[in-house]
Amino acid sequence: MLGFSKQSDLYNLSKDILENNLNNLITTLEDMYQRGSETSKILENMMDIINWSCKIKINTNLIKDEFLSEDDKNFATYITKYDHGKLNIFWQSLMKGYDEIKISPHPHSTLEMILLRCAFLLNDQSQTSPEEKKKSEINQNINQASPNLDQVIQNKVNQLPEKSLKDKIDM
Repeated sequence: MLGFSKQSDLYNLSKDILENNLNNLITTLEDMYQRGSETSKILENMMDIINWSCKIKINTNLIKDEFLSEDDKNFATYITKYDHGKLNIFWQSLMKGYDEIKISPHPHSTLEMILLRCAFLLNDQSQTSPEEKKKSEINQNINQASPNLDQVIQNKVNQLPEKSLKDKIDM
């Protein structure tokens, strides 16, 4: 049906974001566009999936629902390995993107960037080791004077006129 997406495609998009598989993400999205999927519907459906995923994390018995398809059960089992925090960030990113897509003159590229941003947020892209991150966080608390500021202060001190001893005493 025009505008709607296959549930399996939406599950694959979610997995690609969580696993940081950006090439598959873009390819799947392009295929969905070619089949007539509407950008806002994709985003709405993904929000539904992440909401459902959070519910599964709270109550794993939901996986046993007899009305779930095999794809639903497979995704539900898959999603249980992710923590609530990661799913919450995913949800918040999609919500922010939903507002952005409403005002965008280019909804397709906006959706791509929204989903890429989700992947980047969920999968730390920094090449910094955990040890370097700790050092970086510690060093942020050290107040170091700027060399430029030190030079400006020294220049101001050097520019002060020399006062005679008599002038200094009279002050």
